[in-house]
Amino acid sequence: MLALLMVMPWVCNDLHAEETGWYAGGGGSITDYQGPAVIKDLSGHGLDGTARLDTQAFPWQLFFGYRGTHHLGLEFEYLHLDKLEGTLDLTAPVVNSVDGLRETDGFSVRGHGAYPISRMFSLLATAGFYVWHVHSAASSLASATAVAAVEDHRGVAPRGGLGIEAIVTARSTLRFHWSAIFFSNEITNVYSFDFVHYFGKGS
Repeated sequence: MLALLMVMPWVCNDLHAEETGWYAGGGGSITDYQGPAVIKDLSGHGLDGTARLDTQAFPWQLFFGYRGTHHLGLEFEYLHLDKLEGTLDLTAPVVNSVDGLRETDGFSVRGHGAYPISRMFSLLATAGFYVWHVHSAASSLASATAVAAVEDHRGVAPRGGLGIEAIVTARSTLRFHWSAIFFSNEITNVYSFDFVHYFGKGS
């Protein structure tokens, strides 16, 4: 990859560090997101006990956007932040081990700015908001101690970030991006690695 990045300025010597027009992409992330405790989230249903949940999916995102100039654009993103599954050891309203789940996802709308630092690299800045959704659930089919509880929370949180974008082909780039989301009384950091393809014609 390093060799490719070194030769691209000569292979694609007519490129600028950004394209204009429509683009789309996606990738994976890592995050320090904690989110609400499942038992606490379901306490309104009378549940109490301890949770033993494990991560079942790493964060991932899909997005599309439009860059009207070489420097400014608007982006829409779906971010699946986490999914935890496992067992809830309940002490109330029944004494039983039941299936537990907590999943967090949402949509972002962000302004997207780019500043070229070479013919190949651009610095990125984003600002907008994240429409988040947290889904918590507990369930058991045991006849004597059946449990079924579901809780959904939704909200809007500000989101901002910085990153760098590097050209890899005539219409494609790689993006490394950090963003902070302010929700659930905490700051969640998301570190993303994305592939981006531009459909518009650059100047």
